[in-house]
Amino acid sequence: MSATKSRLRRLAAITLLFLLFQPPPLLAATPQKINYQGYLKSGGVPVDVATNFVFKVCGDAGCLVTYCTETANSVTVTKGRFNWLIGTAGCNLTAVPWASGPLYLQITVNGTVLSPSEEIVSAPYALDMDGTTEVAFLLDRDNTGAGVNSRVAFQRGTSNASDAMITWDEAVDEFILTSDGTNFATITVGTVLSDNFASATTYYGDGSNLTGISANDTTKVLKTGDTMTGALIISQGGATSSVSIYQSGTTDPAAYVSVTGAGNAQPSLVVGHQGTGKLIQAWTGAGDRFIVDNSGNIYASGTLTLTNDNLVNTTGDTMTGALYVSQGAATSSVSVYQSGTTDPAAYVAVTGAANAQPSLVVGHQGTGKLIQAWTGAGDRFIVDNSGNIYASGTLNLTSYATATTYYGDGSNLTGISSNDATKVLKTGDSMTGPLYIGFDTATATLHLKNAGGGNALYIDNIGNTVATASVYITTNNTNSSSYALRVNHSGAGDTISSYTDGTGRGGYFQIANVSSGSDAVYGTTNGTGTVYFGNHTGASGNLVVLQSGGVDKFVVDNGGVITKSGCPANTNDNGGTWRWCVDNAPRAAATFVTPVTTCANAGGMLCNYGEWIAACMANAFTYTQFEVHWVNGDFGNGAALTMTSDGVTCNVGTLGSGNDLWTVSHTYLCCFPK
Repeated sequence: MSATKSRLRRLAAITLLFLLFQPPPLLAATPQKINYQGYLKSGGVPVDVATNFVFKVCGDAGCLVTYCTETANSVTVTKGRFNWLIGTAGCNLTAVPWASGPLYLQITVNGTVLSPSEEIVSAPYALDMDGTTEVAFLLDRDNTGAGVNSRVAFQRGTSNASDAMITWDEAVDEFILTSDGTNFATITVGTVLSDNFASATTYYGDGSNLTGISANDTTKVLKTGDTMTGALIISQGGATSSVSIYQSGTTDPAAYVSVTGAGNAQPSLVVGHQGTGKLIQAWTGAGDRFIVDNSGNIYASGTLTLTNDNLVNTTGDTMTGALYVSQGAATSSVSVYQSGTTDPAAYVAVTGAANAQPSLVVGHQGTGKLIQAWTGAGDRFIVDNSGNIYASGTLNLTSYATATTYYGDGSNLTGISSNDATKVLKTGDSMTGPLYIGFDTATATLHLKNAGGGNALYIDNIGNTVATASVYITTNNTNSSSYALRVNHSGAGDTISSYTDGTGRGGYFQIANVSSGSDAVYGTTNGTGTVYFGNHTGASGNLVVLQSGGVDKFVVDNGGVITKSGCPANTNDNGGTWRWCVDNAPRAAATFVTPVTTCANAGGMLCNYGEWIAACMANAFTYTQFEVHWVNGDFGNGAALTMTSDGVTCNVGTLGSGNDLWTVSHTYLCCFPK
């Protein structure tokens, strides 16, 4: 374990020493031991093996003065945590001058001294002479008076947020108690001990021993129940009720108001309201039952029973005359309720057989609905002021219904298609999937028209990196006069305009059928223009390139030079640098006439002097050292020259005699124009 990759993580120094060096009662024997607890990591990983330690109590940080030394071998370390009782294996703590000045604890782990040494900041006088010195305990991080606050932390769990802590604020002489990261209480102690007082925002716990307060004040009303002899006046301007009375029992009322004086002529209860709210509102769990509004109107949801026979009983009665109701208020003139389950709320019938008048006449001189029928789920049937009918359910007719316009859900109608969100709207819409059109017609399957100045069809395939087509047309029409694509233009512009600003071709035509005898491109004109017109404005490139089998056969460059391209089999043009081709290897030796006729029959000619020299110098053919070739020439005594190559130089020589043309055999090379 190296000094750079392992370290001893101690518990917070103040907390550790507070727990480990706390002096016992003076009358008990003081144990001469220190329980040291630590946390050990190596390379950032908690140590989990037995480890050797050496503990030294020193008089200085460099441990030049050592008071006691203790070796602890094979100390159990579990997930980084360990503890050891210093004073059990050689360190005599009674020999340590605890009151002499600063003391330091030096720790060695497996032979490596941890640096720096840890200062023992709280002097454990309880270890000194078993009470011969006054027991004291010091918590002062800077030892210079008011400065850095001192804390005692009580760790709970793995998160600092769950710790409890007592902090001594040296600036204002206050103890601050925090728990779970929240300031729980502040205790202010007077700087002079004779002040003898303490203050806090809130005290908790048993206060029975406190003086100056009354534990049971008989002048107050007890929350558990009591009796008042005087009047209770409550003035509350908030948004809540001034008095709320709740009764959770089952035998007594929530409030009982009674005037017990027999001679008292005042009412038992007076209710007043200077605002606009209700005077009285009585309700049950089912809703309001009795209301007296601000104008004195009474509303009751139950039965109103009267003893006057001239009035109609609400429990049921019969009227012999007509009932006229004229009510100009905002509520209904007549409201009919039926709480039963067998009879309707209202039944209208004309019993006179000769009566031709309607059973029910509904009129409206305003703008409201003529009829509105509803259930708990909402409006079900409406006839508006214009006579339009709205029904939320199914309209069942034994005959038929006609209307200028139908509204609502038509999913149950037959013979028409409902409003299907999966369909494309005629007014314009977007499709997320492909569109397949199957339509047999003598005209067009798809007709696109745009007279507004834009494109009749615009296809955007930007972003597609797959080897597919933006437009793909396929047909198997066997009629020779049919077209896979036909474009007709009667205007002045181009019939087809192919444009690309990429690196691909502007147009590509291919016949994949190997048995087809048709032309890949066919052009004809009945006018006076050009069948094919090409314009090349680039700095390089060709005007026309025609290939066969992937080999250029006809090339017109941008300078107008026409080249018949392509070399015969087993020939080359030196990588395209020549406008002629030469055999890759010399042909079999023969007299002069045979090479001449053989090359001519192959479409070429026996290589001349210049061609042979160029091919030899370029190593364009294979040869044997000092091999002699026939070439065309007019040097010397014959119509031919013999050429020799020794692998280093290309040599030329004339025939010794004209008869050698018919008697001597040499190898030769054929050259072909491109």
